[in-house]
Amino acid sequence: MKDLTPLKVNNEWTYRQTTFDKGTSRSKETTVINKVIDSLNYMGQTWFLVREFGDEFYLRNSENGQHCAEFEKKDLIQTSLYLKHPNSVKTTPFEYSEIVKQNDLNENSNIPNIETNRINLVSKNIEIKIDNQIHHCHQYDISPIDIDTGEIENYKITIYIELGIGIIKHIIYDENEIVTSELINKKL
Repeated sequence: MKDLTPLKVNNEWTYRQTTFDKGTSRSKETTVINKVIDSLNYMGQTWFLVREFGDEFYLRNSENGQHCAEFEKKDLIQTSLYLKHPNSVKTTPFEYSEIVKQNDLNENSNIPNIETNRINLVSKNIEIKIDNQIHHCHQYDISPIDIDTGEIENYKITIYIELGIGIIKHIIYDENEIVTSELINKKL
């Protein structure tokens, strides 16, 4: 089974990123590089530190999908199943919540799990064409949840992933702008 994103230190994805300002109707284009920058072994599992669209976090793949984690030094702080693997889902659309499990280093067992994202695996078969190359993708729509209120926040992320390659297209929609990133090169 191919992973959602191939995780190996120094894997790199280059994107053409276009930011469209809704207020001025103007666009600007930049280049963004996502990269696997390090790895960490924790209790027999290898986690990979990934820099992705300006954020850094740890990921690992499993049969269930892509897991996300936060470490403080080498102590695990929190984990979640972020993106379910399409092979683990029978029909689409399939909606679920990302639930973050807290790991309290002070042995407090009363820490509640936190719902952080509402995720919808919209389709397992979407063709995305970028620079005359066709990619066979799985579409995920992600709606972040405000931790304080439990309400859906006013922006949305759409991700198109090709198994064994990673993110092909990434779009952030909010009230002021639309940021679209399209894969133009990869080093796996």
